[in-house]
Amino acid sequence: MSKELFFTLFCVCLASANRAQAEVVSKPKAATKSVKAAPASHELTKVLQKYSSASSLIVDLVKTDEKATLGTKTKSQGQLKHSGGKIYLILESDKKVEFFYKDKKIHLIEYPDQDFDKNGKRKVTALTKTKPALITGLLDLFSNTKKFLNNFQIISEKKEKDILTAQLKPQVKNLKEFTLVVNTKSNTIESILFVDEIDTKTTLELKNLKLNKKIPTAVFEFKPLKSDEVIPE
Repeated sequence: MSKELFFTLFCVCLASANRAQAEVVSKPKAATKSVKAAPASHELTKVLQKYSSASSLIVDLVKTDEKATLGTKTKSQGQLKHSGGKIYLILESDKKVEFFYKDKKIHLIEYPDQDFDKNGKRKVTALTKTKPALITGLLDLFSNTKKFLNNFQIISEKKEKDILTAQLKPQVKNLKEFTLVVNTKSNTIESILFVDEIDTKTTLELKNLKLNKKIPTAVFEFKPLKSDEVIPE
């Protein structure tokens, strides 16, 4: 499976225009050296627990990708919804991308570019046998603080006024850096930043947070169309 879709599925943030398959990442061997993790501060823990204790989450996203190798920068906007271990994500730029996660099944839907292919088919990638490690990380970020901090260990924290920036060590080989920026006054996550092994930097800005709002079950339901072009797992 290619690393490209693995990266795509997180942008959950986690979507892009390239299709591939998810990569399952094995746990580091016991002999592998790791950076000593620091305990999360009370302020950071308080913010994370605010999210994990909520029954649901709705947040607007601005996603920016900066590819060092190509010298390009792209931006898309959308919304993320999470409830009861389910995720729905929509991102729009030149193309629209939807992401569904429910009952351990993942569906990534890519719509054709309306400027060039108005009658094109949706491209659907379905994953039922694997769950990328970073999808687990995203779920834990919004629902299980303890598990999240086990998989993304704190390296350092720096605070300037009400903004706390936490550098974390991802326990997956495809990521080089992972950063959380939180507002300790509003107790919200302002942005998530990560850098992959080919130095692509992705920033997710989170805005207009709504917690504990009722989200219809249908929002998380993937509805196939007969015209869909299905990409095999």
